[in-house]
Amino acid sequence: MESNTELHPDDERNFEPPKPPHLLVSQYELTRHYGGPEEGGWYYDRHQFIRLFAVTTSTEDSMTICTVLNNHESRRRWGRRH
Repeated sequence: MESNTELHPDDERNFEPPKPPHLLVSQYELTRHYGGPEEGGWYYDRHQFIRLFAVTTSTEDSMTICTVLNNHESRRRWGRRH
């Protein structure tokens, strides 16, 4: 009898748990620009990438990093009122 050594995708020996998603924490600069006088004038927002701060697989970690960065940016722009 011939043995079948080929593994099928549904064979549990081939199972690899899914890799967790990678969450990127990045900084963007948001600026508003005048688009033109048509229809009473219009504006658009421009998002420009500044830098990548972190790559994580934890939502909690990414939210903590965002909070720290937002607080730092707020103090930088407006002084220590916050």
